[in-house]
Amino acid sequence: MNPGGVDPSTFLALALLVFVLVLFLGIATFARLVEIQRELMVYIAGMNNSVLFPRSGSRQPPVLRAADL
Repeated sequence: MNPGGVDPSTFLALALLVFVLVLFLGIATFARLVEIQRELMVYIAGMNNSVLFPRSGSRQPPVLRAADL
């Protein structure tokens, strides 16, 4: 045992476990934020289409272009 009270191999294993966990949480959070931003872009594009091109009484819902997705 060293003066800190923890075996170096145990410390390294615990540090590696914590690092992998934090890395996974960071990647998952980033992916979630990217997905939310993509959904917001679709909603904003839909709102812009409804403001710029009102349907003027037609019953067809507005269709987003592929470029808006």
